[in-house]
Amino acid sequence: IVKATAANPKPDPVIFLHGGPGGSVVDSVPFLFDDSRVVRPAGAPPLPPYITDDRDWIFFDQRGAGLGQPRLDCGEVQLTDSVLVSDADVALTDACHQRLAAAGIDLSQFNAHAVAADVADMRRVLGFDRFNLFGVSYGSRIAFAIRPGGDALFLLAFLQALQRQAPPRIDAWTGRLAGFDAAMAAIGAVDC
Repeated sequence: IVKATAANPKPDPVIFLHGGPGGSVVDSVPFLFDDSRVVRPAGAPPLPPYITDDRDWIFFDQRGAGLGQPRLDCGEVQLTDSVLVSDADVALTDACHQRLAAAGIDLSQFNAHAVAADVADMRRVLGFDRFNLFGVSYGSRIAFAIRPGGDALFLLAFLQALQRQAPPRIDAWTGRLAGFDAAMAAIGAVDC
């Protein structure tokens, strides 16, 4: 948890939902605050700060990723936006699945809905009812799975690089363009 440093911080924290699946954010938090550590072309302007000092920010590595345990690592598989790129990768994925299942890991508990339940548990443990979501890529899928319910309310969801579930071996670029068009149409329908 990165605590707000503003004189009058807002009471509703931001929960950061990282991409992946299998990505990590906890080890990368310093990069989010110091863009001088980010490699970019010479002369490029600095990145705009999106981590604000007026709210607490909550960063966590999702189930099976980063510092989360058990860590589901199928590093031998080549993925492109979570799509298998070859028949060899399908075989490697099957072998990894078998290896993890043989280790006693219940793989049915590693998905967007399970992580959404983790967010609900975290919210209850930390004792806040109102919160904001910042989802990046696969984190946007988790944001869509979060159903606050009861006394909980998320006030704002900022979703960057929306990701929908794609079946293996499809043209991910065509699907990405269709998703972008749908998102732009939805944004255009909002009366600001």
